[in-house]
Amino acid sequence: MKTGPSSPWKLCPMTQVEETKQMVKMLPILVATFIPRTIVAQVGTLFIKQGTTLERIMGPHFEIPLASLTAFTIIFMLISIVNYDGYLVPLARRYTNNP
Repeated sequence: MKTGPSSPWKLCPMTQVEETKQMVKMLPILVATFIPRTIVAQVGTLFIKQGTTLERIMGPHFEIPLASLTAFTIIFMLISIVNYDGYLVPLARRYTNNP
């Protein structure tokens, strides 16, 4: 809505205002995923670096491949999600009386 003298620095279309509001609403998602994404990014380099110095031999004829060490992170996450949903959430619900 135009009121008073028009200046290109003070007036912008309604679509820009709405797009800016949508972008601002997405900032909490960006902030909430920053730490998990940092961890996931580090896993790729850290496990490979550790794997070069790790003794990966299991048994007389088997050696864990270096690139498959990152799979342990995914396996642990899957196990953690099952434990969280199966044990921790029901325990917290009973403790807080909040469904």
